[in-house]
Formats: sequence, structure tokens, C-alpha cells
Amino acid sequence: MTVLTIRSVKIKSPYFSHTSSFARAAANKTEQTKMISSRMTTVARTALVQHQRRGFYSVTPGLPQVRVSLGEKVIHGLAIFGGVLAYPVWVLAHMREYRTGGH
Repeated sequence: MTVLTIRSVKIKSPYFSHTSSFARAAANKTEQTKMISSRMTTVARTALVQHQRRGFYSVTPGLPQVRVSLGEKVIHGLAIFGGVLAYPVWVLAHMREYRTGGH
């Protein structure tokens, strides 16, 4: 006679002997799920710790690690200056069109 436990209900019957393999499979699946979830938790925790350990070398105080040349600074400054003033200059250049109604 086989004892079958399903959700804390025990059934003793010779007719349920074939279902014992299903109960074992369900138990194995539960163990596998626990094992996978614990492994995923470990991986996530490791990734988080490694992310926290990452150094931000570009924001540390002190001298810059890579020197930017004067020419590059001038070019970037002109690009920013031109980008900021482009729209107001365009509006001033088309002021007559705005005053006459656009045509």
C-alpha cells in the first residue's frame, strides 16, 4: 500500500501507487525552483557588490588623467557659443519677415 501526500492530505490506497512518481517529481521541481532562485539571488548580490566596488576615476579630485589640448578647447567653446546664439541670430536676421507677416 502506498501513501500519497498532496497538500498535507495523506491518501492510503493501493490504487494510487503509480502517482508516487508524480509526487516525487513535484518535490524535485520544488527543490529545483529553490535552487535556481537561490542561485539567481547569489548572482544578483554578486553583481550588485561588483557594481558598488566600481571606481569612478573621472570624478576624483586632482589633476586630469587625460589632457585636453588648447585647440580642442577652442573648437568646443566655439561650437557651444555658436549653438547657444544660433536661434537668436536667426530670429534677428528674419525680423523683417516677422513684421510683414511672413511673406
